[in-house]
This record gives sequence, structure tokens and C-alpha cells, in this order.
Amino acid sequence: MLVLEAENIGLYADNARLKAENRQLRAEHRRAEAACRRLEGEVGRLSARVTQLLSTIEALRRSTKRQAAPHSKGTHVEHPKRSGRRPGEAYGKKAYRRVPDHVDEVIDVPCPARCDCGGVVRVLCAAADYAGWVRAPSVLAGQKAGGRDRLNIILRR
Repeated sequence: MLVLEAENIGLYADNARLKAENRQLRAEHRRAEAACRRLEGEVGRLSARVTQLLSTIEALRRSTKRQAAPHSKGTHVEHPKRSGRRPGEAYGKKAYRRVPDHVDEVIDVPCPARCDCGGVVRVLCAAADYAGWVRAPSVLAGQKAGGRDRLNIILRR
């Protein structure tokens, strides 16, 4: 029985050593798991940053290939308005130059009997046309100068 007691004491010692080693390994395992979770979070954060930087690089690469217009400010209007006047009611005010209240000069413009090609000209109607702001030459000290007098002239056809 002595042999069995000696073997039993040896097993108790091995068991105590193995339990201490087990506690030490479990603590080391907990530290390694915490470090692994921390590193996994950092890998996810860095992967998102890499994706963002790659998209920025691609946008910069595309922007160098197409040159923006000189008036471009970098942002674009979603649905820009069409240029020019609009048809129908949206056209705006349809204004004409008003008829002058007094006439300074009346000029008769005769209709030619023939046109330049040699054909006969037939008069269908006669109309009056008003011309305003006609350059009237003025003479100052014996020299001809171009004045900007406002003259209302009727051209009769």
C-alpha cells in the first residue's frame, strides 16, 4: 500500500500543478480574446476607411478626365430652367415701341417701278413706319459732327 500512497501523493501534486497551469492558461486565453475583439473592431474601422479613401481616389481620377465649364461652381442644379423666352402665357410682356406724340419730319419713300431683277412691282398697300433716335448731323464751327438729337420721323411707303 505504500506504493499506492506514494503514487497518490504524486498524482495530487500533478493535479495541483495542472490546476495552476489551467488557471494561468484560462487567464491568458481571456486576455487573448479581449485583444482579438479589439483588433477585429480596428480591422472593421480601417476597412471602412480604406473603402472611403478608394472612392475619393476614384472621384478625383474621374474629375481630372473631364474639365468643368468655366462658370461651374462644383454643384449642379437638379432640374435647371431652360434658357430663352417661354411659349404661350409664360412668354412675358409683349411690348412695342409706342407711337410718338409729335412728328419732327415726314419723309416720303417712293416705291420703285421695277425691282433689281427687272420684274414689275405692284403696290398692295401703303404703311407708315416710325423711326426714333435717328442720327442727325449737326455743323459746329464749319465742321461736320454726328449729333444724337432725338427726331421722330415718319417713313411713308
